Amino acid sequence: MAPSTTTTVVSTHVTAETTTTATETTTTAGGNVSVLAADGSGYIFDQERLHTFELTLSDEALAQIDRNPSAEEWVLGSLTFEGETIDRVGIRYKGSIGAWVGCLSDPDWSDPSGHKVCTKLSMKVKVNWDDSNREFYGLRRLQFHTMNLDPSQMHERLGYWLFREMGVPAPRSVHA
Repeated sequence: MAPSTTTTVVSTHVTAETTTTATETTTTAGGNVSVLAADGSGYIFDQERLHTFELTLSDEALAQIDRNPSAEEWVLGSLTFEGETIDRVGIRYKGSIGAWVGCLSDPDWSDPSGHKVCTKLSMKVKVNWDDSNREFYGLRRLQFHTMNLDPSQMHERLGYWLFREMGVPAPRSVHA
């Protein structure tokens, strides 16, 4: 019998952890700094596209991480992008004290714990979870930010963009 799966659709944006060898920084005539992906990840962060990423977890894996999201425990899942599935990726909730406020059952914000009570939480995906050489468009990790406390759904993305325009290293970000 095939394991059951739970699918949840969320509005989010994606950031990724990259190494310095994966990017090349250039300065334009106007003094703006742009980061060009030499690793193929530019397609993921193309500002003209709205990609769909599907994360699939078994019901058991979802229940496991929902019990205590602040434990940041990795579980087995899969990532599907443009019809192709990468099996055996690591998935966990991401965040810190601020991310858990109002989203966990324990009301003590200084020591967040308890089961998930929000409809969505930010997640990390480790593409190279069990294969250190596996990459996804040159990336080994993706982060899906829920932006629960941002009614505009733009603060982080615009902030990262502004930092990069000023020459300050910052994650690339795109809505998905």
